[in-house]
Amino acid sequence: MATETLTTSPTIRNGTSARQPITKQQVVLPPSSQAPAVTATTLQAYYDTMGERARDNVVIEITMVTREILEKLLAKNTNNRKPKAKFQEAFCRQILERQYQFNGETIVVADTRTVDGQNRLMGLGLAFAKAPGLIAIPMLIVYGVDDDSFKTVDTGNTRSSADYLTLKGEISTHSLSSVLTALHLYEKYGKDWSLKLSYYKVTNADRDETLLRHPRIRESVHAVISMKERRLSYSAAVVLCRYLTTEKHPEEAAAFWDQVLRGLNVQEGSPAHVLQRVAARAGAHGRQLRPSELWVWMTKAWNAHLCSRPIKKLVWGQRANGDYDEIPELL
Repeated sequence: MATETLTTSPTIRNGTSARQPITKQQVVLPPSSQAPAVTATTLQAYYDTMGERARDNVVIEITMVTREILEKLLAKNTNNRKPKAKFQEAFCRQILERQYQFNGETIVVADTRTVDGQNRLMGLGLAFAKAPGLIAIPMLIVYGVDDDSFKTVDTGNTRSSADYLTLKGEISTHSLSSVLTALHLYEKYGKDWSLKLSYYKVTNADRDETLLRHPRIRESVHAVISMKERRLSYSAAVVLCRYLTTEKHPEEAAAFWDQVLRGLNVQEGSPAHVLQRVAARAGAHGRQLRPSELWVWMTKAWNAHLCSRPIKKLVWGQRANGDYDEIPELL
Protein backbone atom coordinates (compact mmCIF):
# COMPACT_ATOMS: atom_id res chain seq x y z
CA MET A 1 0.00 0.00 0.00
CA ALA A 2 1.03 3.60 -0.46
CA THR A 3 2.70 5.36 2.44
CA GLU A 4 2.53 8.95 3.57
CA THR A 5 3.97 11.10 6.33
CA LEU A 6 1.52 11.25 9.19
CA THR A 7 1.43 12.91 12.57
CA THR A 8 1.94 11.39 15.97
CA SER A 9 -0.70 9.24 17.64
CA PRO A 10 -3.92 11.02 18.63
CA THR A 11 -3.66 13.12 21.74
CA ILE A 12 -4.65 16.41 23.27
CA ARG A 13 -1.55 18.34 24.15
CA ASN A 14 -1.11 21.54 26.10
CA GLY A 15 1.74 23.42 24.53
CA THR A 16 3.15 24.76 21.30
CA SER A 17 5.78 22.18 20.42
CA ALA A 18 5.94 21.11 16.78
CA ARG A 19 4.39 17.79 15.83
CA GLN A 20 6.88 15.03 15.08
CA PRO A 21 6.04 13.19 11.82
CA ILE A 22 6.12 9.43 11.59
CA THR A 23 5.76 7.12 8.60
CA LYS A 24 2.78 4.81 8.70
CA GLN A 25 0.73 2.85 6.22
CA GLN A 26 -2.17 4.91 4.97
CA VAL A 27 -5.72 3.70 5.45
CA VAL A 28 -7.47 4.53 2.17
CA LEU A 29 -11.12 5.50 2.17
CA PRO A 30 -12.76 4.61 -1.15
CA PRO A 31 -14.40 7.50 -3.01
CA SER A 32 -18.14 7.59 -2.47
CA SER A 33 -18.70 6.94 -6.18
CA GLN A 34 -16.79 3.63 -5.86
CA ALA A 35 -18.34 2.60 -2.54
CA PRO A 36 -20.35 -0.63 -2.46
CA ALA A 37 -24.09 -0.62 -1.83
CA VAL A 38 -24.70 0.68 1.69
CA THR A 39 -25.73 -1.81 4.34
CA ALA A 40 -25.56 -1.49 8.10
CA THR A 41 -22.30 -3.42 8.03
CA THR A 42 -20.61 -1.48 5.23
CA LEU A 43 -21.78 1.85 6.67
CA GLN A 44 -20.26 1.10 10.06
CA ALA A 45 -17.10 -0.24 8.42
CA TYR A 46 -16.74 3.04 6.52
CA TYR A 47 -16.87 5.08 9.72
CA ASP A 48 -14.66 2.62 11.61
CA THR A 49 -12.04 3.18 8.91
CA MET A 50 -12.52 6.93 9.15
CA GLY A 51 -12.10 6.75 12.93
CA GLU A 52 -8.90 4.73 12.58
CA ARG A 53 -7.46 7.24 10.19
CA ALA A 54 -8.43 10.13 12.45
CA ARG A 55 -6.72 8.46 15.42
CA ASP A 56 -3.56 8.07 13.34
CA ASN A 57 -3.57 11.55 11.80
CA VAL A 58 -5.30 14.10 13.99
CA VAL A 59 -3.60 16.07 16.75
CA ILE A 60 -5.41 18.55 19.00
CA GLU A 61 -3.42 21.25 20.77
CA ILE A 62 -4.24 23.98 23.22
CA THR A 63 -1.89 26.60 21.83
CA MET A 64 -0.90 30.08 22.93
CA VAL A 65 -1.02 31.62 19.46
CA THR A 66 1.75 34.18 19.05
CA ARG A 67 2.44 36.42 16.09
CA GLU A 68 4.86 33.83 14.70
CA ILE A 69 2.38 30.94 15.00
CA LEU A 70 -0.36 33.11 13.52
CA GLU A 71 1.83 33.89 10.50
CA LYS A 72 2.34 30.16 9.87
CA LEU A 73 -1.37 29.41 10.22
CA LEU A 74 -2.34 32.21 7.86
CA ALA A 75 0.21 30.96 5.34
CA LYS A 76 -1.94 27.82 5.06
CA ASN A 77 -5.08 29.86 4.43
CA THR A 78 -5.36 29.12 0.70
CA ASN A 79 -8.42 28.48 -1.48
CA ASN A 80 -10.72 29.55 1.31
CA ARG A 81 -13.95 31.52 1.31
CA LYS A 82 -13.84 35.28 0.90
CA PRO A 83 -12.86 36.83 4.26
CA LYS A 84 -15.55 38.88 6.01
CA ALA A 85 -14.21 42.10 7.48
CA LYS A 86 -17.04 42.63 9.98
CA PHE A 87 -16.42 39.20 11.57
CA GLN A 88 -12.69 39.90 11.78
CA GLU A 89 -13.31 43.30 13.39
CA ALA A 90 -15.79 41.77 15.84
CA PHE A 91 -13.28 39.11 16.94
CA CYS A 92 -10.56 41.76 17.24
CA ARG A 93 -12.87 43.83 19.42
CA GLN A 94 -13.67 40.82 21.60
CA ILE A 95 -9.96 40.34 22.25
CA LEU A 96 -9.17 43.98 22.95
CA GLU A 97 -12.20 44.45 25.19
CA ARG A 98 -11.47 41.21 27.10
CA GLN A 99 -14.68 39.59 25.88
CA TYR A 100 -12.82 36.69 24.27
CA GLN A 101 -13.01 33.41 26.17
CA PHE A 102 -11.44 30.02 25.56
CA ASN A 103 -14.64 28.14 24.77
CA GLY A 104 -13.44 25.05 22.92
CA GLU A 105 -14.16 26.44 19.46
CA THR A 106 -11.47 25.12 17.15
CA ILE A 107 -9.17 26.32 14.43
CA VAL A 108 -9.01 23.41 11.98
CA VAL A 109 -5.90 22.94 9.84
CA ALA A 110 -5.35 20.41 7.05
CA ASP A 111 -2.06 19.70 5.29
CA THR A 112 -2.52 22.39 2.64
CA ARG A 113 -5.18 24.76 3.97
CA THR A 114 -6.87 26.24 7.01
CA VAL A 115 -10.24 24.48 6.98
CA ASP A 116 -12.02 26.57 9.60
CA GLY A 117 -11.17 29.74 11.49
CA GLN A 118 -9.79 32.18 8.92
CA ASN A 119 -11.83 35.17 10.13
CA ARG A 120 -10.83 34.54 13.74
CA LEU A 121 -7.18 34.26 12.76
CA MET A 122 -7.35 37.47 10.73
CA GLY A 123 -9.16 39.14 13.62
CA LEU A 124 -6.32 38.12 15.92
CA GLY A 125 -3.93 39.71 13.42
CA LEU A 126 -5.87 42.96 13.73
CA ALA A 127 -5.69 42.74 17.52
CA PHE A 128 -1.91 42.22 17.39
CA ALA A 129 -1.61 45.30 15.16
CA LYS A 130 -3.71 47.47 17.49
CA ALA A 131 -2.19 46.20 20.76
CA PRO A 132 1.62 45.87 20.48
CA GLY A 133 1.77 44.61 24.07
CA LEU A 134 -0.44 41.62 23.29
CA ILE A 135 1.78 38.53 23.06
CA ALA A 136 -0.56 35.55 22.57
CA ILE A 137 -4.04 34.20 23.21
CA PRO A 138 -5.07 30.57 23.87
CA MET A 139 -6.78 28.75 21.02
CA LEU A 140 -7.73 25.12 20.40
CA ILE A 141 -6.18 23.92 17.14
CA VAL A 142 -6.96 20.69 15.32
CA TYR A 143 -4.26 19.50 12.90
CA GLY A 144 -4.29 16.73 10.35
CA VAL A 145 -7.84 16.55 8.97
CA ASP A 146 -8.30 15.71 5.29
CA ASP A 147 -8.01 18.59 2.85
CA ASP A 148 -11.44 17.87 1.37
CA SER A 149 -13.12 18.06 4.80
CA PHE A 150 -13.55 21.77 4.05
CA LYS A 151 -16.77 21.02 2.17
CA THR A 152 -18.46 19.67 5.31
CA VAL A 153 -17.64 22.57 7.65
CA ASP A 154 -20.59 24.66 8.94
CA THR A 155 -23.21 22.41 7.36
CA GLY A 156 -25.06 22.00 10.67
CA ASN A 157 -27.52 24.45 12.17
CA THR A 158 -25.38 27.13 13.79
CA ARG A 159 -26.52 28.70 17.06
CA SER A 160 -28.10 32.09 16.50
CA SER A 161 -28.12 35.06 18.84
CA ALA A 162 -31.80 34.28 19.51
CA ASP A 163 -30.81 30.72 20.54
CA TYR A 164 -28.25 32.22 22.91
CA LEU A 165 -30.86 34.48 24.54
CA THR A 166 -33.27 31.55 24.87
CA LEU A 167 -30.59 29.60 26.75
CA LYS A 168 -30.31 32.58 29.11
CA GLY A 169 -34.03 32.39 29.88
CA GLU A 170 -35.26 35.33 27.79
CA ILE A 171 -38.54 35.29 25.84
CA SER A 172 -39.45 36.67 22.40
CA THR A 173 -35.79 36.15 21.63
CA HIS A 174 -35.80 36.76 17.87
CA SER A 175 -37.35 40.17 18.44
CA LEU A 176 -35.20 40.92 21.48
CA SER A 177 -32.01 39.95 19.66
CA SER A 178 -32.68 42.24 16.70
CA VAL A 179 -33.59 45.15 18.99
CA LEU A 180 -30.48 44.70 21.14
CA THR A 181 -28.42 44.76 17.94
CA ALA A 182 -30.08 48.01 16.90
CA LEU A 183 -29.71 49.56 20.36
CA HIS A 184 -26.01 48.63 20.56
CA LEU A 185 -25.42 50.27 17.18
CA TYR A 186 -27.44 53.32 18.23
CA GLU A 187 -25.26 53.77 21.32
CA LYS A 188 -22.16 53.49 19.16
CA TYR A 189 -23.18 55.45 16.05
CA GLY A 190 -26.19 57.50 17.12
CA LYS A 191 -28.66 58.51 14.42
CA ASP A 192 -26.66 56.69 11.73
CA TRP A 193 -27.02 53.28 13.41
CA SER A 194 -29.21 51.79 10.68
CA LEU A 195 -26.54 52.43 8.05
CA LYS A 196 -24.11 50.17 9.95
CA LEU A 197 -26.25 47.03 10.07
CA SER A 198 -24.44 45.37 7.16
CA TYR A 199 -20.95 46.41 8.23
CA TYR A 200 -20.70 45.90 11.98
CA LYS A 201 -20.89 42.51 13.69
CA VAL A 202 -22.63 42.72 17.08
CA THR A 203 -21.58 39.91 19.42
CA ASN A 204 -23.50 38.08 22.12
CA ALA A 205 -21.33 39.80 24.70
CA ASP A 206 -22.36 43.17 23.21
CA ARG A 207 -26.03 42.20 23.53
CA ASP A 208 -25.51 41.04 27.12
CA GLU A 209 -23.97 44.34 28.12
CA THR A 210 -26.63 46.33 26.25
CA LEU A 211 -29.41 44.41 28.00
CA LEU A 212 -27.78 45.04 31.39
CA ARG A 213 -27.77 48.77 30.68
CA HIS A 214 -31.30 48.79 29.27
CA PRO A 215 -33.43 46.14 31.02
CA ARG A 216 -36.65 48.02 30.17
CA ILE A 217 -36.10 47.32 26.47
CA ARG A 218 -37.93 44.05 27.17
CA GLU A 219 -41.11 46.01 27.90
CA SER A 220 -40.95 47.80 24.54
CA VAL A 221 -40.45 44.51 22.72
CA HIS A 222 -43.48 43.03 24.47
CA ALA A 223 -45.60 46.15 23.95
CA VAL A 224 -45.05 46.15 20.18
CA ILE A 225 -45.25 42.42 19.41
CA SER A 226 -48.34 41.95 21.62
CA MET A 227 -50.46 44.29 19.50
CA LYS A 228 -52.61 42.12 17.27
CA GLU A 229 -53.62 44.98 14.97
CA ARG A 230 -50.59 47.20 14.57
CA ARG A 231 -50.89 50.12 12.17
CA LEU A 232 -47.14 49.99 11.59
CA SER A 233 -45.45 46.69 10.72
CA TYR A 234 -43.07 45.21 13.29
CA SER A 235 -39.36 45.92 13.01
CA ALA A 236 -36.47 46.45 15.38
CA ALA A 237 -36.44 50.10 14.32
CA VAL A 238 -40.01 50.56 15.59
CA VAL A 239 -39.22 48.99 18.97
CA LEU A 240 -36.00 50.98 19.31
CA CYS A 241 -37.74 54.26 18.50
CA ARG A 242 -40.56 53.52 20.95
CA TYR A 243 -38.06 52.62 23.68
CA LEU A 244 -35.85 55.70 23.25
CA THR A 245 -38.76 58.15 23.09
CA THR A 246 -40.48 56.51 26.08
CA GLU A 247 -37.29 56.78 28.15
CA LYS A 248 -36.91 60.50 27.32
CA HIS A 249 -40.55 61.68 27.24
CA PRO A 250 -42.86 59.00 28.71
CA GLU A 251 -46.17 60.91 28.56
CA GLU A 252 -45.71 62.32 25.07
CA ALA A 253 -44.43 58.97 23.83
CA ALA A 254 -47.42 57.09 25.22
CA ALA A 255 -49.81 59.33 23.26
CA PHE A 256 -47.72 59.19 20.08
CA TRP A 257 -47.34 55.42 19.99
CA ASP A 258 -51.01 54.85 20.83
CA GLN A 259 -51.76 56.84 17.69
CA VAL A 260 -49.07 55.26 15.52
CA LEU A 261 -49.41 51.62 16.54
CA ARG A 262 -53.01 51.35 17.69
CA GLY A 263 -54.72 54.11 15.74
CA LEU A 264 -56.18 55.74 18.86
CA ASN A 265 -57.15 59.43 18.73
CA VAL A 266 -55.45 59.99 15.39
CA GLN A 267 -56.26 63.36 13.85
CA GLU A 268 -56.12 64.06 10.14
CA GLY A 269 -52.80 65.68 9.26
CA SER A 270 -51.14 64.87 12.58
CA PRO A 271 -47.55 63.52 12.47
CA ALA A 272 -48.80 60.06 13.50
CA HIS A 273 -51.41 60.11 10.71
CA VAL A 274 -48.84 61.14 8.10
CA LEU A 275 -46.46 58.40 9.27
CA GLN A 276 -49.22 55.78 9.04
CA ARG A 277 -50.19 56.98 5.58
CA VAL A 278 -46.64 56.89 4.21
CA ALA A 279 -45.99 53.42 5.65
CA ALA A 280 -49.32 52.12 4.34
CA ARG A 281 -48.58 53.47 0.86
CA ALA A 282 -45.24 51.68 0.80
CA GLY A 283 -46.88 48.45 1.97
CA ALA A 284 -49.62 48.71 -0.64
CA HIS A 285 -46.97 48.74 -3.34
CA GLY A 286 -45.32 45.67 -1.84
CA ARG A 287 -42.14 47.60 -1.09
CA GLN A 288 -39.93 46.36 1.74
CA LEU A 289 -38.95 49.33 3.88
CA ARG A 290 -35.28 49.73 4.64
CA PRO A 291 -34.55 50.17 8.37
CA SER A 292 -32.87 53.51 7.64
CA GLU A 293 -35.90 54.79 5.72
CA LEU A 294 -38.38 53.76 8.40
CA TRP A 295 -36.13 55.24 11.08
CA VAL A 296 -36.03 58.62 9.33
CA TRP A 297 -39.80 58.67 8.89
CA MET A 298 -40.41 57.82 12.55
CA THR A 299 -37.81 60.36 13.72
CA LYS A 300 -39.34 63.18 11.67
CA ALA A 301 -42.86 62.29 12.79
CA TRP A 302 -41.85 62.03 16.45
CA ASN A 303 -39.92 65.31 16.41
CA ALA A 304 -42.93 67.07 14.88
CA HIS A 305 -45.27 65.50 17.46
CA LEU A 306 -43.02 66.52 20.35
CA CYS A 307 -42.84 70.10 19.08
CA SER A 308 -46.58 70.21 18.22
CA ARG A 309 -45.62 70.98 14.64
CA PRO A 310 -47.90 69.86 11.77
CA ILE A 311 -46.35 68.15 8.76
CA LYS A 312 -47.73 67.40 5.32
CA LYS A 313 -45.34 64.71 4.12
CA LEU A 314 -42.29 62.64 5.06
CA VAL A 315 -39.48 62.60 2.55
CA TRP A 316 -36.04 61.04 2.59
CA GLY A 317 -33.95 59.84 -0.30
CA GLN A 318 -30.92 60.18 -2.51
CA ARG A 319 -29.62 63.45 -3.82
CA ALA A 320 -28.40 64.02 -7.37
CA ASN A 321 -24.81 63.21 -6.31
CA GLY A 322 -25.88 59.81 -4.94
CA ASP A 323 -25.64 60.74 -1.27
CA TYR A 324 -28.65 60.32 1.00
CA ASP A 325 -30.23 63.18 2.90
CA GLU A 326 -28.83 63.56 6.39
CA ILE A 327 -30.61 61.53 9.07
CA PRO A 328 -32.15 63.83 11.71
CA GLU A 329 -31.48 63.50 15.42
CA LEU A 330 -34.18 61.92 17.57
CA LEU A 331 -35.37 64.52 20.08
